[in-house]
Amino acid sequence: MELDIKVFLSRLNEQKAKGKTEAELVDFIHKEVRLTEITKASLMDEMNDKTADFLKDAAIRFDNYLFQLQEIEKSIRPQALSFDQQVALEDTAVREQIESQIKTIHEIDPEKYQNKDNTNPPENSAE
Repeated sequence: MELDIKVFLSRLNEQKAKGKTEAELVDFIHKEVRLTEITKASLMDEMNDKTADFLKDAAIRFDNYLFQLQEIEKSIRPQALSFDQQVALEDTAVREQIESQIKTIHEIDPEKYQNKDNTNPPENSAE
């Protein structure tokens, strides 16, 4: 599983090119969200003293990726989301706090949080 929003956007664009409906696109995104959440939870279950630092960094990457997926999902068709997802997405205070914390993390150690091509990850690639 890649946690690269650009790769996911490419896959999503392929789905759009195939003529998928909004509901099918939202389902495609939702499946990626669930896979990411399950993968993160599975990894966190394996945390111990030896793996704690690595898994904490991994959790940040998973959360960042999930946030970007949710923003994409929201931009496509927010009414297709479940009630709890709609409430979470509408909680702008929490989302702004998450954005601020992600930005702070990138500012603290920009080299660690660069893309493979040595550019900073987009703050919000949901467009």
